[in-house]
Amino acid sequence: MVKKGTILKDRHNNTFEFVEVSTETNGHHTKLKVCLQPNQMALACHCHEKSDEIYEILEGELTYEVNHKKMIVSSGETIILPRAQAHRHYNESDKPVVMYYTITPSYDIEPLIETMITMWQNGKIRNGNANFLQSMVWVNYMESKIYFEGLSQKTQNFLAHILAPIASIFGYKKFYHN
Repeated sequence: MVKKGTILKDRHNNTFEFVEVSTETNGHHTKLKVCLQPNQMALACHCHEKSDEIYEILEGELTYEVNHKKMIVSSGETIILPRAQAHRHYNESDKPVVMYYTITPSYDIEPLIETMITMWQNGKIRNGNANFLQSMVWVNYMESKIYFEGLSQKTQNFLAHILAPIASIFGYKKFYHN
């Protein structure tokens, strides 16, 4: 379980420092200071059902996509990605990006971030994608659902309802901890 001040690092030297955690904001938000190394991909295109995301760029340039439209935000700029909007973000520049990342409300984002970094460290997320069964576990069991590109939310909910319990039998979990 992460707490304020926890710093997680993935195998590409990207860092994620928990600046404000849900326990101190009564679930209102979670805020991280993130450093993405040059030419680093984030998650595949996805959307959060119930949470908004705010990116405040402190250094460098962050590339992001909303509904497949590619944009760049630079140092000193802030963007808000509203819930239910398909998006992804990454650093395609040759310099690090340092930013504050805030998600509001928090729901279960903290253990999800810890899980994803653990999976990246163990090579279980490639090119921003967890395998399909893991994704179905997240869709089925997370408080604030995250949907992935390629299938409608309705289809993902249906498949997750069927596949997540089967995936659990094979050892898939909602969250993994370092």
